[in-house]
Amino acid sequence: MEAKTPAAKSVKETALEKASREKELLELKESLKEAKDENARLMRLLEAMQQDLRIMNDSIAAIRAEVDRNVREARVEAERRESDLRANLERLHEERRQVRDVVVSSADSVTSAGQNRLIPSRVDEQERDWQQFQLHSTVYRKQEGSQQQQQQRQEQQQQRQEQQQQEQQQQQQEQQQQEQQQQEQQQKQRSCESEAAGEWTQVNRRKRKTALMSKLQPQKFCSHQQCSSQQ
Repeated sequence: MEAKTPAAKSVKETALEKASREKELLELKESLKEAKDENARLMRLLEAMQQDLRIMNDSIAAIRAEVDRNVREARVEAERRESDLRANLERLHEERRQVRDVVVSSADSVTSAGQNRLIPSRVDEQERDWQQFQLHSTVYRKQEGSQQQQQQRQEQQQQRQEQQQQEQQQQQQEQQQQEQQQQEQQQKQRSCESEAAGEWTQVNRRKRKTALMSKLQPQKFCSHQQCSSQQ
């Protein structure tokens, strides 16, 4: 009975340890399943973000093309109006010079009210041209302001795109961390399974050895030399 007690105790401890390892193995499997589910969720989220990013890139490209087209059209229109304004200014300067020459040349000979009507009519025409020039200048400044607003919107779209790219990189880093944790859990699970299998094999060997020794040896033991020699 004294010889069987340590072996039985060892078997009991091994069984308890095996049960503990099996429980730990089950917990690892549950954790691995949760990690796989989380990894799948992150993959779906990443695919959705990539799809949104592609849509946003297409929208930005379309907006940029529209802005470039508007800028080109506005530049052509501004150049045309500037050319017209310069021509009008040159014409105004020429007319003023002519009016001045007429006034100087006819200052001594103009005496009647009917002859004086020519000069006010030219002055009124110059005033209308000057007002038209101011109007064109105001329209040109408004177009410049609209162009600046379009450029600002384009810069804001680019900033949002950069932010989306940063969030995508962060999601990829989290996914890599999840994959690394999953690999570590798989390695730990395989190690526990291998260790548990080895310990269970040793327990079976000890059981077989104990059973064989119990068959070969007598049930009672003594310290006499004669009994020992008979054994």
